[in-house]
Amino acid sequence: MNWTDPSDIPGIVAQLAKAQPSWERLGPEGRGQVLARFAQWLIDNTGRIEAQLIAETGKSKIDGGIEIPSILAIIAYYAPKAAEFLAPESRPRVLDCHEHQEDHRAPAAPQGGGGHLAVELSCGTGLLGCDPSTVGGLFSLTQAV
Repeated sequence: MNWTDPSDIPGIVAQLAKAQPSWERLGPEGRGQVLARFAQWLIDNTGRIEAQLIAETGKSKIDGGIEIPSILAIIAYYAPKAAEFLAPESRPRVLDCHEHQEDHRAPAAPQGGGGHLAVELSCGTGLLGCDPSTVGGLFSLTQAV
């Protein structure tokens, strides 16, 4: 397994920041389509992924076999609802000087932190890529940390 060298993190974050505007321009529907393709890739590669997961973590076949269906369930739930969940929302303000405020949800450029795959992807701070130099060309998640 190739671990990320801490000195590489600033470069990774810079790459993510550079890629973020095009990810945002896809809009919720476009990002949902990317997630749908990723879901199909997961389905097509379930055996390889589970074998790698079991080898790296020591999980049993049963525990390792739960991972992909769980990710697929998350994608199936969030991808088609992304536009609804990310739509601007008007709500009453807490301060008396304004009657309403409008919240806009958009992907943010990587600024550090960490989190769950779905959160990183939906917020735009995660970047999926297929790197042929990795074992079997598996998808990888690059996350700003």
